[in-house]
Amino acid sequence: MFFGDGVVNNPESLLPKGGHELLWIGSLLLLNFILLSSVRLNNGRAYVHLFKLLNSTTHVDDRLKETYRLESFVNVGLLLNFLISQFVCAFYVSIDMIPLDWSISIISSALIVSWMFVMQSLLPRIIGWLIGESLPQRTILANTFVGFHFFGILFAFIGLVWYLNPQFKEQLSMIVIVLFNLMNLVRVIKNSIVVIGAGVSWYYIILYFCTLEILPLFVAYHYVEMNLGVDF
Repeated sequence: MFFGDGVVNNPESLLPKGGHELLWIGSLLLLNFILLSSVRLNNGRAYVHLFKLLNSTTHVDDRLKETYRLESFVNVGLLLNFLISQFVCAFYVSIDMIPLDWSISIISSALIVSWMFVMQSLLPRIIGWLIGESLPQRTILANTFVGFHFFGILFAFIGLVWYLNPQFKEQLSMIVIVLFNLMNLVRVIKNSIVVIGAGVSWYYIILYFCTLEILPLFVAYHYVEMNLGVDF
């Protein structure tokens, strides 16, 4: 302005940062904020109870009854937040690390998140059927849902940071992967303690861990590496 030729080309309209294709991600993140705010309004101590439940292992289902039930708005809102935020993070990671089209990344991320949620919710019944034992399924399911609630909040925060700062996508991809593995590790440890307390042998726990936790991840990693040429 002061040292140029005095000619300034102003754009006719302001363009949204990141392009029109990212507006729907912003809408999902806004929905996350609405859900988390609604949970806070519905139960002022919901997040305090959530942190306490995360640090508990046994009798989590009884403590859930004292704070918020599995069928309550707080539980439903936090589960929806978890599904949406994990989908956003999975989509971001797939775009960053795997050379796929947007439509394919959207479909694959949605399918993976849905499949993992259903499988992890049904694991207590699957394990009980495989080993022929009656397990404290409600406690195991409560531990699993508490993990979903807590890490869903973290995924929502990471998704918002990624949306506003896409230049840090490599670092954020690693953070998402670490959080995902940590979420599953916490779930396995807490539920293993519950199962051991119910008198189930270590043999069945190791068998379950190898077949239903490690094997699916190994198969998925091998498929991505062989067919998409991606080396994590």
